[in-house]
Amino acid sequence: MLKPTLFYRAAGTFSVLFTGGHLFAFLKFKPPTADAVALRAAMDTTRFQVGSHSYSFGGFYVGAGLYVAGSMLLVAALAFWLGQRVRKDPAFVRAPTAFLLLFELWGLALCWQFFSSAPLIFSALIVACLACAFWTAERQRGASLPV
Repeated sequence: MLKPTLFYRAAGTFSVLFTGGHLFAFLKFKPPTADAVALRAAMDTTRFQVGSHSYSFGGFYVGAGLYVAGSMLLVAALAFWLGQRVRKDPAFVRAPTAFLLLFELWGLALCWQFFSSAPLIFSALIVACLACAFWTAERQRGASLPV
């Protein structure tokens, strides 16, 4: 039987790789058409006031992209941590794994709707690994209960 730790480590590794790909593509992205270049310039140069601060949609775009990268690294860290914790207390990891799995299912739905195949594949791999971790941790927990 495969151990849940293996699935948590795989989910964490896929999340780190997904984060790296996201950051590389996000930071190196060049608009491919003249219309896209104009849109990007408009996002950066069109400013608006909220209270005493001036903002741009380009700033929101960059901030959101970097925030997403941080969230992706948090998923990786949690997956690795849960992989260590499941050895000592399989019952403890059940709820955090369920919440993380729901979060990643939400991400998978967003990838399906809005992004290309690479994010979709990474997201699906992470969901599959977390689902397997949840299932094998539950089986391990059930096997360790006294009869």
